[in-house]
Amino acid sequence: MSLRAQDSTREASINSRSGTFKHAFSIFGGATIPLGDFSDPNVGAAKTGFTAGGQFVLNSGFLLSASYTSNPSNLIGTGGTGSSSNWKSVLLLSGFRIGRTTEQGPAFFFAPLIGVAMISSPSIEYSITETFPTLVTTQKYSTASVSTSALAYGVMVGLDAKHLTLGARYIASNPTFNFSTQYSTDTGVQSTREGSFRWKASLLQIFLGILF
Repeated sequence: MSLRAQDSTREASINSRSGTFKHAFSIFGGATIPLGDFSDPNVGAAKTGFTAGGQFVLNSGFLLSASYTSNPSNLIGTGGTGSSSNWKSVLLLSGFRIGRTTEQGPAFFFAPLIGVAMISSPSIEYSITETFPTLVTTQKYSTASVSTSALAYGVMVGLDAKHLTLGARYIASNPTFNFSTQYSTDTGVQSTREGSFRWKASLLQIFLGILF
């Protein structure tokens, strides 16, 4: 009986060291910090926002994650007035978790990630008033929100301890947006400008979640 107990203990220890994960589901929320072009006032002008989502990890370490992010924007031109809505995105990511298991105590891990980012740009309403010697005119600009999708990739690092998970994710993508801006003045001039732009939308997510 003693030998069997020793064998069982040794087998359990070997399985623990092998890094086999239990199925685990978590929900999380936190801050989303725009980086690079995404935070450039001349290009993206996104500000720190929030994220919320869920993640499922199989016992092999393969993970699936879905999250929603929202970042306030300020795309109003200098000298004018107006409003703009938020940048919004849905991230669907998969990856492979590498690191300790929770059965070994606090579990540090990292995971390369790849998937798709579905992003919506802000809608913008903007006006500017110009004064000339014999004329005061107001120019109005209106750009509707547009949606697009792009390949997303990045890496996640974190720590699992009992029923809590803490981590950070760096995600990058290169979406292309096709936009249409309506221009008008109070003197009756109207026109439409169409175009496209592509830039690197990268962000850092810092989150805290609950493990089930």
